[in-house]
Parts: sequence; structure tokens; C-alpha cells
Amino acid sequence: MEPTTDDDLEIDLGPEPRESTDDAPADAIIQNEEDLQAERLALLGVPPPIKVHEYLQRDEDLRQPVELVFGAIRRIAPLCPEYQPLLGRLMRRVSAYVELKSVGQAHVTPMEVVLSVERSLVVRPHMAVVLNTKRDHLCDPTDPIRQVIWGAPHVVIEFAWAPTSRRLHTMKTRWYRFYGVQELWCVDPRDKRIEVLDMMSNPGVPPHIFRGAANVQSRMLPKIPLCPDHIFGGMEEDEETDEVYIPNTNAVLGFL
Repeated sequence: MEPTTDDDLEIDLGPEPRESTDDAPADAIIQNEEDLQAERLALLGVPPPIKVHEYLQRDEDLRQPVELVFGAIRRIAPLCPEYQPLLGRLMRRVSAYVELKSVGQAHVTPMEVVLSVERSLVVRPHMAVVLNTKRDHLCDPTDPIRQVIWGAPHVVIEFAWAPTSRRLHTMKTRWYRFYGVQELWCVDPRDKRIEVLDMMSNPGVPPHIFRGAANVQSRMLPKIPLCPDHIFGGMEEDEETDEVYIPNTNAVLGFL
């Protein structure tokens, strides 16, 4: 869902998102300020310096952990190697659920989500779920590695740790809500919790937080058999299949 009218400048994006409690490094704070300035220029109708199609033609960007933020290329932190098995477990369970229910398809990094073509906003979440009503949003380019989802997926799942938490809880949460993501899951490996934020609710409503053996409650993926212990090791798991969906993607793409 992409706003296209002149009323964009008057759209209420909600209150300022909550700040992370992490001690964010100075360069992360500067990047947030730069992203905010780029967003303001985009809302004012200033043409982005780099268009989406130009960005997708840049083969070198595929090998770098970057996003296109309102026409500016921004380097992002790759997923920590120690979190790769956690992402593998999560992908395995979410993918099994959507396949068993035949409700859509789950996608895992490396992939790119084009939130806005007009404003040149392309992000790289760790996981995304596209339900059947938007299956045409998935485009398989000629490059077999590069996955591109055109438009907002129904569910976005991101891992949050020191280098990424501040940006996820401020800038990216607002982008996801504004450009049509229905639900945002924030996975916190340090606190061993999963936050589920319903983006269709009032912006002031806090996320639901799940820990331990508490089943994750999701409006988009109802009754999914998943709890944080499945991901963080509190329950029995078959370790040999943890990464069946995602061998070390950072190494594959040269991020390490």
C-alpha cells in the first residue's frame, strides 16, 4: 500500500517511536539523523538521488549489507554469526506453518523489500511473510540469489541487538507502519523475547511481548505453534536441522 496523493505531507505518522535502551554508537545516531533528513526531503517531493531500478542494477550492492533509504545507500549491520541458528529455527517454524496452512510464503535474508518505488525506499529485513493475497508482490529476478518483494509484506521479522536496535525501534518501525506492513516482529536474542507489534492498531499501542513457553499471538499468523523457547533453546530442538533454510548467508554473500 503506497501513498500517492498530495495529502502525504499532512499524514500523521504517530508519536515518536520508543527509544532503545541500548547505548547506541555515535555513528548510529548520525545515521538516524541522516535518514530522518532524507525522509523529510522525500515527503517534500524532492527527487531521490538513486532510483530503485538503478539500485537493483548495482551488482556490488548485493554483496554488501546495505539498504536504499529515500535514494541514499546506507550500510547496515549483518546478522551476527551466533544468531544465524536462531534465524534458522524461526524460519523453519514460520515456513512450516504457512506451507501447512497454504496461506502464503515465508522469505529469509538475503532479500530486499521495496517499500516505495516513488521514494526509493528498499529495506532488508531478516524475514518476511507474504500471504496469498499479495503473492504477486514477489518477483524472481534473473539473478537466482537476489529476491525482491515489491510492496509491503504482511509480516516483517527483524532481529534486534546493539548495532540495530535503535534504528529498528525508531526509523524502521515508522516506515513499516506507514508503507503498509501489517505486523512487525522484533526478536531480541539478549532478552530471549519476541515482540509482536500490530501495525494496524493505534500507534500508541505497545507491542505484545512473549518470553519462555508463552505462545506467540499473531493476528496475521493465528495459532502459530511458536514460543520463544523454540527459538532460544528452552525446548528440545533438532540442532542438525536448525539451518536447513539458511546456511550462513552472511558468508555466502561475502559479509564476513
